Amino acid sequence: MADNGCHELARVATRIVTAEPGIDPRDFLRALGQVVAGISPGVEGIFDLARGGSNEVAGRGFRPEFDDESRGQARHFAGTAASAAIFGPRVTEIVAHRLVDPPDTADGRLSAAAVEFARLLIGEELLVSDASQWILDEICAPEDEAAMRINPAPRD
Repeated sequence: MADNGCHELARVATRIVTAEPGIDPRDFLRALGQVVAGISPGVEGIFDLARGGSNEVAGRGFRPEFDDESRGQARHFAGTAASAAIFGPRVTEIVAHRLVDPPDTADGRLSAAAVEFARLLIGEELLVSDASQWILDEICAPEDEAAMRINPAPRD
């Protein structure tokens, strides 16, 4: 499905690992942030994060608890995960929940998921090679559910 940003996020994660199988978790998170959210991997990435990045991968397809009805959730997830690689998961979580999005909103829950994703990768509790499956299992809506929310059937 062309409009499924969550599944495209997972495909990008797979492409990064395929291109560099032994990639360091922090480098993986920075690469994901660059490809999906336009976050430069160097010092200039701090400025990209401050301005919110860009929707390099747009679309819907996120579980309802993470869906803010925008096409920018892949950017939000990847940018937050890249921030955790740069500043650390704890600092990222504090900034995300105190300054950006309250934890009880779709964006706040997605930020928490991105921080957890980064924490698991950095702590090597999640292998980089399993990152795309984690994305599919934890934050993406199943294909049929996502299709129903993206393109609802017309009402009689």
